[in-house]
Amino acid sequence: MSDLRTHGGKGSGQRPTNKAKYEANYDAIFGKKKAKPKYTHECLDCGAKQHEDNMRVTTEVEAYDIGDAVFHRTMHFLHCETCDSENTEEYIGEDDDC
Repeated sequence: MSDLRTHGGKGSGQRPTNKAKYEANYDAIFGKKKAKPKYTHECLDCGAKQHEDNMRVTTEVEAYDIGDAVFHRTMHFLHCETCDSENTEEYIGEDDDC
């Protein structure tokens, strides 16, 4: 029988590292997640500002015959959560009171 001795196993000691450099590079690569804007859309009827995650979405599909093929067009409409209007647009700008 042979004498099977090892140096302590795989991963038994940590390699020398520069912790400050590691942390700086980690933040540069992964960084902090940017916060979602509070408002993404504004209702043109009631003036309410809201995020699209809170808005109701309706889907409409239209079919067009083009020769031998049928073309389907899908449209998604966002509805205001306050007045249920489809008359919304993307909100671009800064709002201090959000």
